[in-house]
Amino acid sequence: LNALHYLGFLLWKKHEDAAAEADFRRELEGRRLGNSPWSTANAAYMLSNTLNRQNKSPADAIEFAELALEEYTRDAPLHDIEGKRAQEIREYIQQLKDKASADVHKPSQ
Repeated sequence: LNALHYLGFLLWKKHEDAAAEADFRRELEGRRLGNSPWSTANAAYMLSNTLNRQNKSPADAIEFAELALEEYTRDAPLHDIEGKRAQEIREYIQQLKDKASADVHKPSQ
């Protein structure tokens, strides 16, 4: 799972988003089977970010971002880093929702 994450991240950095998306999906599938909440959250966040960057499925990007937030805050005392990360994800979710709303209300050309 770590190898999938690092490979996905390298592909993401190279803007090879379709390949990165596939790796992040496989990673997340494995992490949801019982990995640490932090690792699951990272996988969900990167998948959300990759979908968003490709302008694919805003609803899925929001869903995976919300999963990331849930996992970051699950069973963890909110230390400064976790609280800060959770706030960053909340802001990211709001940006996704704002973007999705703007796309829905965008006049057709």
